Amino acid sequence: PPPPAPPRLASFASLVASSSASVLSWTLTPVKKAAPDVVHYLRLFWGKFARLYDLYEARTRKATPTMDFGGEEWGVATLKEKEEMGGSGYTKYTFSIPPGTSLPLSMAQPLTLCCLSSTRDVMKSSFHPSTPRHQAGHFSIVGTRGGKDDEAVLGKETAGFHKVLKEQLQPGDEVAIKPGKQTLEYRGPDVPVTDMVYVCNGLGVLPMLNQVKELALTASSSVKTMSVVWINETPAEFFPLAYGDLEALFYKHNKKLDVSCCLESDVYAGSLGANDDVVSSVPEWGEGTMAVVAGPDYFVKKANIFLQGK
Repeated sequence: PPPPAPPRLASFASLVASSSASVLSWTLTPVKKAAPDVVHYLRLFWGKFARLYDLYEARTRKATPTMDFGGEEWGVATLKEKEEMGGSGYTKYTFSIPPGTSLPLSMAQPLTLCCLSSTRDVMKSSFHPSTPRHQAGHFSIVGTRGGKDDEAVLGKETAGFHKVLKEQLQPGDEVAIKPGKQTLEYRGPDVPVTDMVYVCNGLGVLPMLNQVKELALTASSSVKTMSVVWINETPAEFFPLAYGDLEALFYKHNKKLDVSCCLESDVYAGSLGANDDVVSSVPEWGEGTMAVVAGPDYFVKKANIFLQGK
């Protein structure tokens, strides 16, 4: 039988087992679909105030000057701290940059980091910061769990950087940084975009979170609905990587945002189209819909094929 829903989900999520009994899904449903629950409604009520506060903060926030690279291609950031993220195996790395400045990034743009290994090899990789791009004075990224399959999944260069980051880089060490290649580009024929669909795996949820937060607070945005479908192999991959942020976003924007956390027994070899929970979580395609996919290369290819069939 499927395990009981974690306490944080119990008030508004339904744990659904597929016919194979090996794929589970937590689906965050809007209030009109949820079972009556006092805590649930209190959270929705509080979410309205939190949303108003976020709107006020966004509209009154003073523009933060971006980091000045002094005419050079690369800037410098200093590792401030490492933090293990509970039992997930992921590690959060916080870097300091000049006080009062933020990273010169556009929405969904990654940041490229470069450093030397203990053998003096140049190591380089791109990350989507887990902190807002307008965050002043520091930024954070999240590193992989350091599994034996990292090189096969991420590629030799990226896996090598993650290894150096986890095993060699210490607080006080410096890395070179620069804005990475912009990968968010709408290629559809229909404008304006009214519906956003985000499909992600693993750390791919992090750029999705920041996009959702920004779009939800942009009054001029044409986007009316957003759906986030986060697919992982084990429940441990959801906690504490980003589930708390997703839950908070749902309660703030439950009329606009739908979130599904789906389990797939084998993300690498399995078929997304054969997972009933994934299929039911991704909205049917329509005019004005834009899909964004994030995760390892093999997942991006798999998700693209799946979405084209919708």
